[in-house]
Amino acid sequence: MEIGGIYIEPGARYQCVPDCGFCCGFWDIHIDAKRKDTLLERAWVETVAQDLTKREGLPLFKIIGQTEQAVLQRQCGTCSFINERQLCSIHAVEGYDAKPVACQQFPFIYYQTPRGLEVFLDHSCPEVIQNKGE
Repeated sequence: MEIGGIYIEPGARYQCVPDCGFCCGFWDIHIDAKRKDTLLERAWVETVAQDLTKREGLPLFKIIGQTEQAVLQRQCGTCSFINERQLCSIHAVEGYDAKPVACQQFPFIYYQTPRGLEVFLDHSCPEVIQNKGE
């Protein structure tokens, strides 16, 4: 299906469900410096960072060879911002736009092709596999 030069996988459906958190556990999530710095200005994020450093001896954001990007630290295989209900604390407190771009886009995968921008759903997501939703 084509919508304004964007090709969408036909029949692909998914609905993000509460208490899943599956997508927040397996990948290193990159965050740009501006988004990271804005989060670090928040008192609640500073508390998360201090707790992680005290408990694990790890920084909340790992710098990976470039100052424009950092990676969110994971604990026990899950993003440090996932709360006990498997929900994103950044989204809950700061809103959708404060989340790293990769988190905002998941489970969509974008490929630039000669035909245009193609959009697929990542089949590692349990809800994509079920192919239910809007």
